[in-house]
Amino acid sequence: ILLTIYRKMKEQFAIYGIVCITIGITSYLFVKKYEVYGASISYIMTMIVYYILCYIVTKLNYKKKRNSISQ
Repeated sequence: ILLTIYRKMKEQFAIYGIVCITIGITSYLFVKKYEVYGASISYIMTMIVYYILCYIVTKLNYKKKRNSISQ
């Protein structure tokens, strides 16, 4: 939600692209080997990647916004 408020649509698109690639690779590998359990592992890994990327981008934008206000 913060990325939408900051109007960072390009960054969100990049994050979703990376997450899409991640889910494609992990689901192929884990579902083939572990079936339903592998799907849950793949989902958890993808959500972790999504969270980390959103956190990094939000943190960087917050710092940039904060620095521009203080100047």
